[in-house]
Amino acid sequence: MTRPAAFSARQSASRIFKNARTLVSAKAVGGVLSLAYLAIAARSLGPEQLGVLILVHAYAVVVAGVAGFQSWQAIIRFGAPMQQGEDRQALKSLIRFAIRIGYYQRCGCIFNRRSWRALCSAIYGLV
Repeated sequence: MTRPAAFSARQSASRIFKNARTLVSAKAVGGVLSLAYLAIAARSLGPEQLGVLILVHAYAVVVAGVAGFQSWQAIIRFGAPMQQGEDRQALKSLIRFAIRIGYYQRCGCIFNRRSWRALCSAIYGLV
């Protein structure tokens, strides 16, 4: 089995800057498109309906932030030194804490789904 050719420092730097340029330009295009759709939405919906759209979007961002919490990262970050140091009781406590956070997070998502339904039914008479 042959090994892939190693890149020189100049080639590596060139690839890094090329990838960074691609990421930055993609973010810029995304921002311009976001501004464009917001302008179209503002003109077509009117102030009241645009406010509802902004409210629903903000709610979705908050729910995604809460649901995206990753309690396993605490176990990796703080649990590895505890395991190497033979501090089993602290490791068990950390794992219990992470499981508890995950449980509360799931309960929060269920609550958010119910409040989402209530919001939609109050605004649009849906669900």
